[in-house]
Amino acid sequence: MIMKHRELHDRGPCLHHFTHLLADALTGRSTALDRAARRRDDARLAARIRVVHFGSDGTYGVPRITTELHAADEHVNHKRIARIVRNMNLEGLRLRRRHRTTIRTRPR
Repeated sequence: MIMKHRELHDRGPCLHHFTHLLADALTGRSTALDRAARRRDDARLAARIRVVHFGSDGTYGVPRITTELHAADEHVNHKRIARIVRNMNLEGLRLRRRHRTTIRTRPR
């Protein structure tokens, strides 16, 4: 049963407010409270990432930081960790050499 806006409002503010919150949740829109909570969580996670990164003498990048956090029961998506690491301007150490797979025999 689909109700019109006026019918929802007449039933009381609770139902009217709830339907707006539900619509926001379904469409992916976030409220200021959601964004503030995410910023707080990101700041807490950034502190944990900083501890792991500096504990490795600056050698761990996003994949190893993700593994360390998962091992410590902090299950966070690797993309979120990558975003936070990028915002903190942290980088892991790259030890692998670049290999050339094709070598030209004659110059063009």
